[in-house]
Amino acid sequence: MRALARALPYAIRIGGHDGKPVEMVVFDPRSGAWLASFTVGAHTVSLRGPPRRFREAGHVVGHAAWVRVLPEPFCERNIDPDWLAQALAANLGGEPDILAIAMQYIGDAASYGP
Repeated sequence: MRALARALPYAIRIGGHDGKPVEMVVFDPRSGAWLASFTVGAHTVSLRGPPRRFREAGHVVGHAAWVRVLPEPFCERNIDPDWLAQALAANLGGEPDILAIAMQYIGDAASYGP
């Protein structure tokens, strides 16, 4: 597991339970900024992105967390640095993630954006 952390161009923190890894959190090694959180067995990844707001029925939620779908469930050894770089670039480019796509199905009262 330590070899994996050294092979990636990111800093990795591994969280576990009962001696088993359950989450890998990725940070920028220069700034220490959070970039992504991977959960073992999950099909989704929470990633850093530009701040945005979701609105529905008079309520507004602002955040900079974007959620993207992995091509397969995450296991502790399958962080693909190319996939991660593409996902972070998609966020910066404003390409809709699953939260933005889900908001399209809420109805006319909902919207999202910068």
